[in-house]
Amino acid sequence: MSDLLRWLLAAAGLVYTYFAMFMLIKKKLNELNTLVWLSSCFVIVVFSIFPELFDRLALAVGVAYPPSLLFLLSVLVLLLLTLHQSMQISKLQEKIRDLTQFLALQHAREHPGVQAEEERRKEPGAAE
Repeated sequence: MSDLLRWLLAAAGLVYTYFAMFMLIKKKLNELNTLVWLSSCFVIVVFSIFPELFDRLALAVGVAYPPSLLFLLSVLVLLLLTLHQSMQISKLQEKIRDLTQFLALQHAREHPGVQAEEERRKEPGAAE
């Protein structure tokens, strides 16, 4: 790997770090997700500055062609991130359902006449 490419990758990792921190400051990412992204930034910077570490890792694992190990690890990380995001979406959907039910019950308690009026309108033959 040329020195220019090495430094470009390191700079890209640092820019990536800046954007992750910026998103945290602007409250676009929560702390846990920011840690995940900052960890990936750290890995990018370290392996771009010291690519021989990744070659040694590939050799230790028994992979003959290091870019294939990089591809495999990238796919696995993306799958884990997708699973994590799916779990977060499921939790949020459950919270939305609970809040919707709570608000409906709260509205029914506060306005009992409105609910009776709406039910009367739905009955067949009710005068409009």
